[in-house]
Amino acid sequence: MSLKTRSCIVGLFFLFALNGCAFTDYTISQRGRFQASPTQIIKPTAFTLSVSYIPTLPSQPNAVGVKKNGYGWETASLNFDTDPQSWMRESIEDALTKSGFVKEQSSKGDAVDINVVVSQVFVEPGVGFWSADLASISAFEVTVTFPKKGKSFKRKFVGKSSESAMIWTDGRMEGSLIESIRHCVLEFAQETTALANKETR
Repeated sequence: MSLKTRSCIVGLFFLFALNGCAFTDYTISQRGRFQASPTQIIKPTAFTLSVSYIPTLPSQPNAVGVKKNGYGWETASLNFDTDPQSWMRESIEDALTKSGFVKEQSSKGDAVDINVVVSQVFVEPGVGFWSADLASISAFEVTVTFPKKGKSFKRKFVGKSSESAMIWTDGRMEGSLIESIRHCVLEFAQETTALANKETR
């Protein structure tokens, strides 16, 4: 056996040894609560919110990521500690209230209606021979309606996070996913707040 072949075998053994947790599902307990958007509501604005979630893996609707072994085979999943739709709604609602929006308390129908379709929230490693490229993508399709003006606006927001690593630990995968969500949520909050300021002045 050549030295090169022996080195490759040792390298693969080392990778598998360090990546033993690849066969165990991981639960993300971190909440999606981020810093406030730099853009704040000027005039008090009530809002209603609806959030729907489209799973990336229909066969595993609660999975928000997959883990892989050294061969690139899917071996386990990452999941939130609650269902993804509830987790995302909590994060989105928190971002809106931190921007100065006020939850609608009456039934007048004057509140800004915000509909968010979470079309993707997912992280997975692209396995190479010596390292893995961790890629996380979060995507929202948003419709904001101003009933008083009879106007609606639609926009898509995408947050991405990527990095290379020799070992893709659970914590590293969780951090990558949360970062992509943070980018998406903050851009959504900032742009929605700016739109509300324009349309309600």
